[in-house]
Amino acid sequence: MPFSLAILGTISLIFTSCSPAPAEMSLTELLERHTKARGGAAAIENIQSLVIDLEIMEPDFTVTGQYVATCDGAMRIDVFADGVRVFTEALGPDGGWQMFGDGTVADLSSDGKAGFQNGACSATIGTAFGSHLGNVGLLDRRRIL
Repeated sequence: MPFSLAILGTISLIFTSCSPAPAEMSLTELLERHTKARGGAAAIENIQSLVIDLEIMEPDFTVTGQYVATCDGAMRIDVFADGVRVFTEALGPDGGWQMFGDGTVADLSSDGKAGFQNGACSATIGTAFGSHLGNVGLLDRRRIL
């Protein structure tokens, strides 16, 4: 009897591990699942500010960062390499600026401003800062660790 159960269990594992991959989901379904996972639309719309600690992994280097945003459109990201700040970018009601590792400060370009608003904020929290949300679409699937 135990031998039969072992064979049955092995066969079950083989068939369940060979199940097809989940079907592709639509953009609408993805956004609905994201909204639900974040507590629903009302919870997202009530967000007043957001702080995200992140890790950026590129082929040649890895850095960490802290991204901060408020619902009135103020945003800032500080990037660190080995615990040392190497770059800061910020956007507020009076415009934007960036500061490099050596402390040099420069105005944020209009392209930088648009990228900052549409890239970091919208991709991170979506409708909570909807006034900054540009076009949304699905890209090729990517593995996020």
